[in-house]
Amino acid sequence: MIEWVVFDLDMTLLDTFRGFYSAFMKCVEEHGARPPPSFDSFLADYEENLLRSYVPGGADSFRFWRRCWSIYVEAGEVGRPIPGMAELVKRLKDEGRRIIVATGREMESGLVRREMEAAGVSGVDAVHSLGDLGRGTKLDLLRVVIETHGIIPRLAAYVTDTPRDVEAGVAVGFNSIGFASWTRRFPGVPVASTASDVYEIIKRLDAEQ
Repeated sequence: MIEWVVFDLDMTLLDTFRGFYSAFMKCVEEHGARPPPSFDSFLADYEENLLRSYVPGGADSFRFWRRCWSIYVEAGEVGRPIPGMAELVKRLKDEGRRIIVATGREMESGLVRREMEAAGVSGVDAVHSLGDLGRGTKLDLLRVVIETHGIIPRLAAYVTDTPRDVEAGVAVGFNSIGFASWTRRFPGVPVASTASDVYEIIKRLDAEQ
């Protein structure tokens, strides 16, 4: 049985693209750089992992992204739950599984949990963020999650909307699931389009243990 389910946050549990886009545009302008010309351009750059190209030369990358998320929080942004995900978290929790959120946001996990609860996503056992880690990558964060909770990777599912994060999940031994909220580019792993799809994949993984 899959005993742990680790969820990404943005565009996996919560739809935050529009809110973060607004904060990102202000953050880029605040740093004297030229922002993407449109929301579609922002999405295209996000998919190709090119948003980092907007970090001004010589700027501290971690501090830049932390400032972007600070603007998001200061604006009172709250993501909208991805349809069915709040219910999925409760269903998995009721089945006796541990639910963990691991987000690459450069902000403290307490702020992340506050937003999740405001959005109606509750019942999560733990929240981890790059903001708590200080610096590092999603791979570093997943390793911390494993060590902190004593997770056996083959008994854990990792659900994320980002192809590069799927790769990080595979690297630590998780059963990665690509959540297609904005892309289906997840070679080599099961792909879910809905919360129900995620549940069905987890049940199939249960049968394989």
